[in-house]
Amino acid sequence: EATGRATELLLAYPQVKSVNWTLGEGAPRVYYNAFSNQNGVSGYAAGWVQLTDTQATHEILPEIQRHMRHEFPQAQFLTLPYEQGPPIDAPIGFYFSGDDLNVLSQLGDQARRILAATPGVTYTQASLLLGAPKITFEADEAAAAIAGQRLAGLAGSLNAELEGVIAGSVLEGVEEIPIRVISSEVRRNDLSELRSQAIGSQPGLPGTPLSALGDMTLTPDTAIITRKDGKRINTVLGYLEPYALAAPTMAKFKERLEAAAFELPPGYALVIGGEEETRSEAMGDLFATAIPLLLMMAGAVALVFNSFRQALLILTTGFLSIGLAMFGIWLFNLPMGFNGIVGAMGLLGIAINGSIVVLSSLKANPAAMADDVIAQREVVVDASRHIVATTLTTMGGFVPILLTGDLFWMPLATAIAGGVAGSAILALYFTPAVFRLMTMRPFSRFLAWLFGRDRAHLQAAQ
Repeated sequence: EATGRATELLLAYPQVKSVNWTLGEGAPRVYYNAFSNQNGVSGYAAGWVQLTDTQATHEILPEIQRHMRHEFPQAQFLTLPYEQGPPIDAPIGFYFSGDDLNVLSQLGDQARRILAATPGVTYTQASLLLGAPKITFEADEAAAAIAGQRLAGLAGSLNAELEGVIAGSVLEGVEEIPIRVISSEVRRNDLSELRSQAIGSQPGLPGTPLSALGDMTLTPDTAIITRKDGKRINTVLGYLEPYALAAPTMAKFKERLEAAAFELPPGYALVIGGEEETRSEAMGDLFATAIPLLLMMAGAVALVFNSFRQALLILTTGFLSIGLAMFGIWLFNLPMGFNGIVGAMGLLGIAINGSIVVLSSLKANPAAMADDVIAQREVVVDASRHIVATTLTTMGGFVPILLTGDLFWMPLATAIAGGVAGSAILALYFTPAVFRLMTMRPFSRFLAWLFGRDRAHLQAAQ
């Protein structure tokens, strides 16, 4: 009923083309990092909304979120753009760790009240649930024995009454769907109806009501207890309005937490998670891989040119091209996210190709090495044709992404395209200029004098 009503509301928007839902499970997995832990949850539905224009997503998504919160106050209705990134449960997440479940529940409730009042937050959740209803049946063993019932049989009958029993399956396509037989909601929702249920009924015999076999009570219980590193935790999740950034919202929440004089009891800790933790881990893994690769690249370039100074020049052009990649992201007014950083890091190996071509050509020319400015100019002009051609073909590969305006791939495309364009300028202007400084005779004499003096000092020390 809720998804049917939501479909009507969504189709009322002129930009909405179609709406599809999956009930009791998450949306189909199409990207490698898309995951869903909601399979089999009856109170969960995931929807896909196809728009007539992809650019309309930015325009209508915040409005749809406000509309759905008003129309479905009894549910958590998240309106999210379809995007990719490190899988997280919610943009904002943190957890309290400690021993006492009641204290953890109180800390989570206090933090949720502050988080819910933070601008940009739509819904909050806590993993620790202490108020779940639990039925306790204290059976009279003597009465049960007279009625011909065992305690295990009573427990099975009660479980079948409340949860149903599997009575077969049906094959739908390639999926086998179990068939569960369960009593009506009236019998399951009313405790008095449950007490009056007859156990052990047979044809001609009414059976014995449960009320005659023991006392049945309804008490609150802890439904879910989560642990991390051997300690009990209470995880608090916060969901944001569409296109709201997690980092500024988290900063506002921390300010409100300090203003409320929120204090942790001894033995309890607050650990930040969510997007902030995932981003830090992803960036740490990325840079942990990048540093060894940079060292290997520097060593390879130094061996090729047999010069640490020229290897340093090549690596400098690579780092400058990363700055130009950031400029490309800024030029298109795109967020500086993980994809943009991956594009900038991957650009490092592409951007130095032009400088390597120019530097190799200059070194292969004896006149250019002998500080002949005209020869150096002709070498650079001759290499410009190849560099410009390869730059244009590389940038052309990202034109389809730039034209479609895909918000997920745009930062990656603009970073690489902008950096490649800038690397051509660096190869044709920056690299020859630095090479000119290194081959100038006064400068070369100065370097020879400097390094010769260092060698003399070293020999004297030895």
